[in-house]
Amino acid sequence: CGSGALSLAAIDAGAGHVTGVDVSSQMLAVARARTADLSDKTSFIEADASAWQTTTPFDQLISRFGVMFFADPVAAFANLHAQMVPGGGLTFACWKALKQNNWARAPMAAALPFLSEPPTAPPPGTPGPFAFEDADRTRALLTDAGWRDVTITPWTGKLQLSGDTIEDAAVRLTRFGPLSRVLEEQGVDMAPVQAALQTTLADFLEADGKVR
Repeated sequence: CGSGALSLAAIDAGAGHVTGVDVSSQMLAVARARTADLSDKTSFIEADASAWQTTTPFDQLISRFGVMFFADPVAAFANLHAQMVPGGGLTFACWKALKQNNWARAPMAAALPFLSEPPTAPPPGTPGPFAFEDADRTRALLTDAGWRDVTITPWTGKLQLSGDTIEDAAVRLTRFGPLSRVLEEQGVDMAPVQAALQTTLADFLEADGKVR
């Protein structure tokens, strides 16, 4: 459930009660703080959603960019399926392939000259942001886990990068996401990478100063 943004959106959409599950105590602390005035409608549990079990089944399960990290997706989705009322629904968002995601591809390309070696693409299906890039495989995983009537809807549009300025956006890209892991693994000096990122991000800068 991360830091609670999706839980708040669910409450705004009319959910009677939302239970958030995450392995990160830091993110859960933020989620609890953000929903402090909604404590009667929200609860947050520190656990691995792929194995956690409830005593009260749920009507709906939602996730935004989280389920792609399951080590054993069939087992995880089967466990989640077992936590639902009969006919309960699952809705989640996941990324398409890296090449179709400029928010990750463009910064990686900008950083390449500063890397000691280019990053190696993991084998298809490896747990990570793009594990579900293959729609047919994703549908098969869900079906094998017991889910039925699987519908996959592609979406293409603009996403706003985190940060109030282009400088902020460049810094955050070196601290979070796929590029940050590569930079950390190779011990790269962040300053020149962030400068190069600002140049790249300028192509996506809009009139209000946000990068989308």
